[in-house]
Amino acid sequence: EEARRKIPGSAQQLIDRLTTILPMRQEVARRCPAPAKPAAPQKLTGFGQLSVAPAAPAPVRGYATIAADLAALMPKNFLETIPFDRLTHLPRYLKAMLTRFERAAQNPLKDQERARQVAPYVEALRSVQPGPTTSAEARVKVDEFRWMIEEFKVSLFAQELGTAFPISPKRLDQHLQLIRQTA
Repeated sequence: EEARRKIPGSAQQLIDRLTTILPMRQEVARRCPAPAKPAAPQKLTGFGQLSVAPAAPAPVRGYATIAADLAALMPKNFLETIPFDRLTHLPRYLKAMLTRFERAAQNPLKDQERARQVAPYVEALRSVQPGPTTSAEARVKVDEFRWMIEEFKVSLFAQELGTAFPISPKRLDQHLQLIRQTA
């Protein structure tokens, strides 16, 4: 009965959300660097070519991190994996990524410092991914942790956008401990 009540208007809501989300996702993806292609091997014509080749310029690490964040946030099947209600938050997460691009260009060291604050939680999320035998409760906790990390990124990289709920490293640590206790 509840589903029957929700169905009218759901398609339009989905269209409205995607109309906002997809252009923003495209803009973030456009700003992300393309993966570097390996250089083609060169044919040696003399011993002088055996010297050390000049190092290629180091890519801006923050941009590569944003590309990975985008892939994790919105995989190709994001409509299958992200709950409908959670779609309303994606524009804020994408806007935070766009803000991060601008600020990383101005102050890459600050961006790297903030990225270092997030990195342990992203790694922890990878380590606690639920398997086929994981309980439903543990799956819910891991999913909550995923969205907590997204909110933490907003709080670090684009604080002016606000978060959906209070977030801090302490709260993330506590939630991670809960996950490990439930697993």
